[in-house]
Amino acid sequence: MTHFMVWVIGRNIQKQLVKYDECNRVKSKEKIYLTKKDIKEMMKEYQTKNTTELVGFLDDWLGETGGIDKKGLYWNPSSNPDARWDGYEIGGRFRGEIMTKSGKGVTFTQASKIDLAETTIPWVVVWKGKWYEQGEMGWWSMSPKKMLDKKWESEVKKMIGKLRKNTRVTMVDCHI
Repeated sequence: MTHFMVWVIGRNIQKQLVKYDECNRVKSKEKIYLTKKDIKEMMKEYQTKNTTELVGFLDDWLGETGGIDKKGLYWNPSSNPDARWDGYEIGGRFRGEIMTKSGKGVTFTQASKIDLAETTIPWVVVWKGKWYEQGEMGWWSMSPKKMLDKKWESEVKKMIGKLRKNTRVTMVDCHI
């Protein structure tokens, strides 16, 4: 469980973030076969001795669909290969963390008003729906691959420098 700081550039925050929602699942063609023990437990739960009938209960049992073939009862896992968060809140625990040139801490402002020398650089920037990150965020803030802090800071400053001065930048608290 980790909270991390994200800047969303522009409006339509939800539209820009939705692609990265862990709950937007895509069905896989992969088949994962249930064990004899799993099938026995399902038969007991759904009071049937017919394995074929269990196909109709897979969604209730596992939250996934599946089927049956010569090898047995299987389910098809689903996931979002682009998933980066399972919840977010505008500001959240990072409310007021964007420092303006007037010295005020805000949750959103125009790009030209951000004091990049005094503002904590976010872990992620989402711009035009594309996810730019310092490194892959894992549980407990663990990151196996991380861009060096100075290099990432430079990248973020370049992005902000390319924006029209009235472009909105919003602080978002994402959770994974």
